[in-house]
Amino acid sequence: MDNSVLTQTIAFVNWFNDWFKQKGLSTTVLINADETRVRIEGEQQKGKGIESTQKKKASAIKASAGDAATYIPFHTAEGKMVCGVFVLPLDAKGESNFYLRDLTRGQRGSHPTFYCFTETGWMNSETWVEVLKKLKEILEKKYPGLEPCLLLDKLAVHMQDDALRYCVQNRMHVAFFPAHATHFLQPSDNLLFTVFKKGLYQRLQAALLGVRVNHTDLGAILVAIAQDLEVKLTASLISASWRNTGLHPWYP
Repeated sequence: MDNSVLTQTIAFVNWFNDWFKQKGLSTTVLINADETRVRIEGEQQKGKGIESTQKKKASAIKASAGDAATYIPFHTAEGKMVCGVFVLPLDAKGESNFYLRDLTRGQRGSHPTFYCFTETGWMNSETWVEVLKKLKEILEKKYPGLEPCLLLDKLAVHMQDDALRYCVQNRMHVAFFPAHATHFLQPSDNLLFTVFKKGLYQRLQAALLGVRVNHTDLGAILVAIAQDLEVKLTASLISASWRNTGLHPWYP
């Protein structure tokens, strides 16, 4: 760790817990959200496409090196999954290509899962604001009267004006990790993504081997597998990720 990262990390540690207490916030709605990329690589990419079920907007694009989807889990310091979001790439030929659809299966104890399309499969500014709106709806139903705190990295879309304005106006408190320190401070980067991505790649490879190329909807396969794997993001796994980073229980 270089000196600048160390200095910023020490400053964050000295600041965060006092700020959190002064705001009167609760760990029940202390939430971390981070992005991880799911890439289609090697033999998996040959002839496979990511297709939108929204037929009026573009047909499909070929999955090639660099094409990827994004997965973003929202989870609390007390080990609860709040929701999950998948962002899939779609070539919309210049048209507006954003929408957010709920994939909740209604199982007892399940959390809502959403998917949306962007041109690159990366989260963009418009998408992020819409996701924040969905998050607010969910939190108001599950945790009425509690003001949430989002722990985020300094990704540009997290810090753009519209998103920050929305958070301020809706009493959603935001704290940013120091740059270049999320690999040891951010719970999502601890155990969650390791377990999730290992299982996803194993299942995805097996699924594509048994699919006829002409009937492949890679987006649907990817999201279906990922949804099944979300059950592996158990309360004990999430809690261990928070504990390992020293964020909850607080251990400076």
